[in-house]
Amino acid sequence: DLTVILDPYTPPHGQLPTGTQPTVVVRSAFLPVQPSWRKPESKQRRNITSGAMTEGALRCLLEDLYGHPEFRERQLETVIRLLEGRDTAVMLPTGLGKSLIYQLAGLLRPGSTVVVDPLVSLIDDQARRLREDGTERSAALTARSVSSSDGEELVSSVGTGESFFVYFSPERLQRDEFRKQLKKAASTGLINLIVADEAHCVSEWGHDFRPEYLQIGDLVRSLPNS
Repeated sequence: DLTVILDPYTPPHGQLPTGTQPTVVVRSAFLPVQPSWRKPESKQRRNITSGAMTEGALRCLLEDLYGHPEFRERQLETVIRLLEGRDTAVMLPTGLGKSLIYQLAGLLRPGSTVVVDPLVSLIDDQARRLREDGTERSAALTARSVSSSDGEELVSSVGTGESFFVYFSPERLQRDEFRKQLKKAASTGLINLIVADEAHCVSEWGHDFRPEYLQIGDLVRSLPNS
């Protein structure tokens, strides 16, 4: 009278089976927070070696996490380049999945990914899309979110490594408290990627449009284990 399905390889937000018979589906799930009693996964920076097995595994993860059967042009090569630990500049037309590249690479490398975005709307949109894809552990740091009732907890989640992805504007790098949280995250765990999103804004509008972008390099050099 009851069907029990053990389904550990389907994400928890995946579609449930249909039918009239009572059914229990058991799947694995990620906690939305890092438990205080659990140590960070790793402080060791790891780089992969590319090959046919790596590409096949990445295609499986792409379909499992994002629901896409195949990578778009240049996505796979760029993800592999990031997983190899190489500095990368990505120039693709709008809508071809630049965000997916660093999101997939960031999920596969130990630690947190920090993303510098020039607009609040982009920060909110990126965090929203992550949640829709099943990644709850992200911190979108804007003036509105930081000043909210749980703003202090949101900022502290950066230093503890609870947030897999941290989104903020380049101006936030001017704040000493935020820089301390980033250094704490790099000391207690790892910062695996630093992404300058929509960096074409700098070349299009001039280096003096957002001079804070020039501080990203200094930030990287100041972080432990960078």
